[in-house]
Amino acid sequence: ARVIVKYNSKQDRDVNFLLGRIWKEHDNLSASDYLVNYGYAGEVLLFTKLRLPKKISANTLKLSAHASWLVCAKQCIPGSADLSLTLPVQKDLPALNPDHVQNFDKFRAFLPRTAEAKSIIVQSSGEKIFLTLQNSSSVHKLDFFPNESGKILSLEEQKNFRDDKNQASLRMLAAPGFFSIGKKISGVLVVDDAYALELHEDISAGMVNEVDAIPFSIFLFAFLGGL
Repeated sequence: ARVIVKYNSKQDRDVNFLLGRIWKEHDNLSASDYLVNYGYAGEVLLFTKLRLPKKISANTLKLSAHASWLVCAKQCIPGSADLSLTLPVQKDLPALNPDHVQNFDKFRAFLPRTAEAKSIIVQSSGEKIFLTLQNSSSVHKLDFFPNESGKILSLEEQKNFRDDKNQASLRMLAAPGFFSIGKKISGVLVVDDAYALELHEDISAGMVNEVDAIPFSIFLFAFLGGL
């Protein structure tokens, strides 16, 4: 569920994940699809890093790329575009448009944060995978979006609950054939639809005692995303 951008430098780069409204559509997905996708509704800015040469002899620099994505409601339609932007090459920093600065600052704040060491514990027992966020007694909702498909089932199989230490936890179901213990799982953990954490953790053997379910509502949005 990423927007894929191929730059004219012949290097493929994935645009960084940007937290927007999370779209969850279950009606048109079968259990065999193992799809857990994130997407965006409305206006969104997607950030990416470009490596440029230290010296550029030309007076202008043309950046070009091919972008692809999916536009989904009840069905998904693929889209793509060839994009280009020509910029002047100069020593002095040009005056910045305050409207653009404000927009960039707004969306930059939504980029995933790096999770602190041992702040997220991932355990597995049988087909169940448990994810617990430490120091989360005030958290009401967690959603996990893996970087790789074929490891966990769709979002409808994710259950929020509190453990016996009142920490927010998430129970997920492993996809058939994925033996999770000892493996690493990576992705984005969305907390209360307010911010996101990058997760790269080893899965250890163990269970989490489910004490109380965390009630939450599921909203469905049309989204812009990509494979």
